[in-house]
Amino acid sequence: CARGNVMHIKGIVAEDFTNYKKPSMFIITCYCDFKCCTEQNVDVRVIAATNKDLRKEIEEKRFREDLYHRLSVIVIKVPSLDERKSDIPLLVSYFIERICSETGMPRREVDSDAMQLLVDKSWTGNIRELRNVVERLLILSGSRITADDVRAYVL
Repeated sequence: CARGNVMHIKGIVAEDFTNYKKPSMFIITCYCDFKCCTEQNVDVRVIAATNKDLRKEIEEKRFREDLYHRLSVIVIKVPSLDERKSDIPLLVSYFIERICSETGMPRREVDSDAMQLLVDKSWTGNIRELRNVVERLLILSGSRITADDVRAYVL
């Protein structure tokens, strides 16, 4: 039933593991919520994601260390948007192209001072927040995205 599939668990820290004696039971239960299967035929790859520091979560007893070791075969740390500010202009351009292409909106240029405000902003929502902000600016701005637009609709 579940041979060779991939299961993606978003927000792994938010899950409650206290009801599971073994980490593998958590994985089996999660997967079996979506598929009709038994423990004998579960053979899945698990991709677990979080925006938390799992080592800190383990220290503070909010995440099980045995589950961490079960899941951490390959750990990929993706830096937050605040840690890669130099990517913001490229991402803004990408989102403008993509959103305008998908919606038929006219493409707009971003003034350099507006772009600087976007670079300087703290992006707690990361890439999703940036994409939504770009879409908002495209909808609410005039023929160009200006610093005044960013101040009015973002900051």
